[in-house]
Amino acid sequence: MTFAGGPAFGRLLAARLEVPNDKIFSVPNGFDPADLADVPQPTADRRRDGTPLDLVFGGYWYGRNGPGILATALDRVGPETATLTVVGDAAATFAVRAAREPAISRPALYTRLARADAAVITLDRASAVESRIPAKAYDCLAVGTPVIAICPSSAALLVIPGAARFHHVVHDDVDGLVAFLRAACADRSLLRPGTQGSGPTRDTGAGSLDQLLREIVS
Repeated sequence: MTFAGGPAFGRLLAARLEVPNDKIFSVPNGFDPADLADVPQPTADRRRDGTPLDLVFGGYWYGRNGPGILATALDRVGPETATLTVVGDAAATFAVRAAREPAISRPALYTRLARADAAVITLDRASAVESRIPAKAYDCLAVGTPVIAICPSSAALLVIPGAARFHHVVHDDVDGLVAFLRAACADRSLLRPGTQGSGPTRDTGAGSLDQLLREIVS
């Protein structure tokens, strides 16, 4: 059995389905390198120090998964410190000060992420955080854009390869998020971009599945 997610999800599957742990395999989501062909390398541009942070959320806020403390923090710091663009959609129940852009192609999303000061990923206790890794995390790894990860310390998101450079703010620490946004607005060097093209590719995932199928057949 294969799944996309963290090791905790694999253990849950093994226990629930009464399948041995060595029969459960994680195959992560990935990106297509061709989508990065014309995408610039993200940089912490010191020339923008003191101007509002350009934050981007790429995806959908729905159900019980929403912006959480990000909405409160943005209200507290005001648009002179940080602005948010949501590329995707959000349920009407979520009130957050943000510009809205419709869903766009993957290359266009990557270009938008590369232009931003940082991407934001928001998770809370309603999101099965110990086992679920949002696919958008792999988009951020592929582009190399700085990431502000607003989530519990137990989130599987924080243990994926490359996540050590993420700026982690605990999901209920509004004061901490406000302080970080203000500090990063004043000094872009606090934002940590990654190496473009990092993280697993779709070919990597397909190769893992191919190897597993060959082992099963043989």
